[in-house]
Amino acid sequence: TTNQFLKFTGTTTLASAAAGKVGQVIQNVITSGNTASSSTSFAATSHLVAITPSAASSNILLSFSFHQGTQTNNRYPQFRIYRDIGGAGYSALTDGVDGEPHQQGGTYQNAGGQVTTQCSLDFYDDPNTTSACTYKVYMAMQDTTGTVNIYGEAGIYGYHTATEILA
Repeated sequence: TTNQFLKFTGTTTLASAAAGKVGQVIQNVITSGNTASSSTSFAATSHLVAITPSAASSNILLSFSFHQGTQTNNRYPQFRIYRDIGGAGYSALTDGVDGEPHQQGGTYQNAGGQVTTQCSLDFYDDPNTTSACTYKVYMAMQDTTGTVNIYGEAGIYGYHTATEILA
């Protein structure tokens, strides 16, 4: 058998050695800020997380975990993640497959009475910036009558995490 050794030439930098590694993790815990909606138009909630990427080539892995529900039979909440870069205003993140806003539904209720369950939203974003990025959950109802909710209060906190993945 022969031993083979790899020989590196040139300069190795932290950025090149760390590709694909976690750069930073930011978590925001929502302890207050219940939001109810009776509209089919998406509106901002208090559920958000902010991160400032260390490099424009970094990606951001988002994870939102919260309680949500509906007060109306045959209705459910819909959620979208919006991004603001450097205070320029919020816009919906698109899913990259068909260019449509990334959207996820919550609990559908048909049993009568209020139903509340856990909901998770995940998204892998490429903001292409080193400016502060704020990611916020927007909510709407899928139909025109009734009420849906997203919760943030004692005992049912929202946990929202932004993880920078170095390129």
